[in-house]
Amino acid sequence: GTLDVSASNYAITLAGDWSNSGAFTARTGVVTFDGADQQVTGTTTFSSFSKIVSSGQTLTFGAGETQTITGTMTLLGVANATGQRLLIRSSVPGTLAQIDPQGSRNVQFVNVLDNKNINVSPIVPVDSIAGAEVANVFGWHFAGLVNGTVYGTDGVTPLSGATLVASKNGNPTSAEVTTDNDGNY
Repeated sequence: GTLDVSASNYAITLAGDWSNSGAFTARTGVVTFDGADQQVTGTTTFSSFSKIVSSGQTLTFGAGETQTITGTMTLLGVANATGQRLLIRSSVPGTLAQIDPQGSRNVQFVNVLDNKNINVSPIVPVDSIAGAEVANVFGWHFAGLVNGTVYGTDGVTPLSGATLVASKNGNPTSAEVTTDNDGNY
């Protein structure tokens, strides 16, 4: 079926999970996720998307699916509280979920793992960290985290499966990542 927020652009507030197996007509309404740990599955285009928590919670996106936000994306954990960040995860650990925030972003106090921002503009969250598997977070720029794209000698062709070893002051470290199919690390 089709869920249409109508020409009045009604907002949706959801305490449970979002599962899109049909069609959703977002118009300019905001979808607010206000439940505890929540999951978003089924590729969906939202106008505005909001998840604001007052205690540590997890927002899980469907692995291999893309969630597009054409308006404002708000993802807020709790400021300066140990263990109270909003965790952004994929439904299948090790498999990327994709997000395409096309409008403004308000992202703070999050911990991200297994997520790829496919928008050309990186997500720059405030006071946030990448999860333990930093190699599986793309298009997010965290303080102290380096990411980018590796190209071949022609400067145009992305290198897939390239292994990069980090060094500090010219000395190799144990940090090692492999580029994805698009040359991203």
